[in-house]
Amino acid sequence: MLRGALGAPWLGLFGGVRIGNAFGRGRPIFHEHVICINGRPSHEPLIIHRLFHKPQQEPGRFGLYWDFVKTNQKPYDELVVAVLVSFKTLFPAAALSSDGGKSDWARGIALYERATGRQAPGFEVLSTAQEATGP
Repeated sequence: MLRGALGAPWLGLFGGVRIGNAFGRGRPIFHEHVICINGRPSHEPLIIHRLFHKPQQEPGRFGLYWDFVKTNQKPYDELVVAVLVSFKTLFPAAALSSDGGKSDWARGIALYERATGRQAPGFEVLSTAQEATGP
């Protein structure tokens, strides 16, 4: 949804943010089974697999599995937040958290809203696991 709204990455720009693959070089990965982006300049990649791939990991709070990405507030943080907001809208049982607050998420939420034309869930909804509902 977000990729379609922002268009295909062009010259390493996506939603006005410079990104690349896991190492921040080359092309970002947007495939059916995995999304993998890192900023330019890079820090840590955001990787989302379609299928859970860490069977040895124990579930955390709420019985959910967890992972993280550190962006060090580099410019691609905005796109990471937009991707995570999009993920939450598709998978309401997910709970998002951050060491930052609502103001740290504002630019990424605004990017999500500009790109999709949809209002993002409130910050409190983003951080709470919701009951999944049908379409």
